[in-house]
Amino acid sequence: MAELESNTTEVETELEVSADRPEDNNQEDSPDTTEEEVERPLLDVAEFNSALKAGDDITAIKEMCVGKTIPVEAMPELWKLCLGVSHKSDTIGSWSGPVEPDTIQQDCQQMAVRLDEAKREAAVMDMRLVIGFYCKSRSVHYSSDSGWAELLLPLAYVGMGRSDMYNCFYALLSKYVPKECKPNGLPFHLFRLLLLYHDPELCSFLDTKKLLPDEYLLPWLRSLLVSSCEMDVACSMWSVYLMERDPFLAFFLVLVILINAKDFIMESPDSDKEKLKEIISSFPRQLSSGDIDDFCSLAEYYAARTPQSFRKDYHGVLFSTSRVTPSYSTLAQQLCLPVSISEVLESTKDQEGCSVKYFVVDCRPLDQYSCGHLPASYQLDPNLLLHSPTDFDVASERLCSRINRAGANPDNTEHMCFLGSGRELEDQFVYMIVAKFLQKFVPYVSLAKGGFIELHRVLGDQLDKTLEDYDAVRCHHFLSAEALAEAAAVVTRAETTAVSNPL
Repeated sequence: MAELESNTTEVETELEVSADRPEDNNQEDSPDTTEEEVERPLLDVAEFNSALKAGDDITAIKEMCVGKTIPVEAMPELWKLCLGVSHKSDTIGSWSGPVEPDTIQQDCQQMAVRLDEAKREAAVMDMRLVIGFYCKSRSVHYSSDSGWAELLLPLAYVGMGRSDMYNCFYALLSKYVPKECKPNGLPFHLFRLLLLYHDPELCSFLDTKKLLPDEYLLPWLRSLLVSSCEMDVACSMWSVYLMERDPFLAFFLVLVILINAKDFIMESPDSDKEKLKEIISSFPRQLSSGDIDDFCSLAEYYAARTPQSFRKDYHGVLFSTSRVTPSYSTLAQQLCLPVSISEVLESTKDQEGCSVKYFVVDCRPLDQYSCGHLPASYQLDPNLLLHSPTDFDVASERLCSRINRAGANPDNTEHMCFLGSGRELEDQFVYMIVAKFLQKFVPYVSLAKGGFIELHRVLGDQLDKTLEDYDAVRCHHFLSAEALAEAAAVVTRAETTAVSNPL
């Protein structure tokens, strides 16, 4: 990868996207691996086309493409197959305008300078008509900050015809480009939680700089990294990315960029916000076509080691043609990544089959914990935090030591999932406990959504078979309205104590 050159700094560095996965960190590097890397074979286009004629088996096509360089002439058919538009009719037809506003033409011309000069005029004509027809058919207004012209650029680069270009463009916007890609948009709140989950130290550093994800990620996500990569690199990346058929993979691609550049980012503590933003924005430009396999493989690695609940929660909001109004406040106010109770239970039942192994930290008071809890869960009494901070620190260190020992092999690392009662008043102390661990930069921290109340509901008639020390009478008491009133009184007294005796 080319050396990083920035107008804002004299430091030169090399951003290694092909860095080892975490489990390989203790292995010695092979001294000749980089210099003697074997050139990847070229995909046989004739064989590829024959496979397409035999049927639209995306799995077979993917197996054929793995480990091979995909030539540009094969990309149009590959992308159409992955986007599900191979047999889609000619929607745009002979539509010729009018195309308004004039900024569409201007933006397309500005983007087309990245194409070969011989292709520019025809490409601009197709791009402006595609955008114009999309606006007309969807009754939407064009804005230069939409990133649509950038998104069309790879389609023009690989020589896609106007009809296929429109169908692919429509599919990309519907299935892969996150909705609400705007300042303070939902995708950026989600990305911050993903970064916090995998690297709380880096997340905290960027927070202290007041550098929010939308300030450097917005052009990356809205164009699927086209805005910041060379065209051949962007097209190679799209080929791998689209074959995975996972729109959330884009979040992990940019996550890999940041985490691999962590040392360089953290070595710039004196950089002001704007300088740091410029440095970070330059990272994708350092990618080369030879980096793509490692780059995407690392993104898939991080994706597999992330709680999957968020996909179900936010897929409809981020990747859907329906105009769903997102709830910014809910996601923006999350202390850490939320995880569904169902996912936690699945992990505890099948430790071998789940890529994320949860270690449940039960933060309910001891009297609640003793009337029923998940097997092998760790009870961390929130009362210690207020009444015995020293004992709380000892218990926290013991917990961290356990996680660190398990983390000798990252594939066996237990991800801490904190479980509260599910009552907002009581759980504010759970949030304080979670914040303590995040301040120590402990990775893989999540919070079980709905707490024990949700766990109780999900288990239903399996409570006595799943929970240890389950006492139905006492358990139902803690879930009653009377108990909620008692809990409110306890919280009020605790808050008074906290004000009188701050930690």
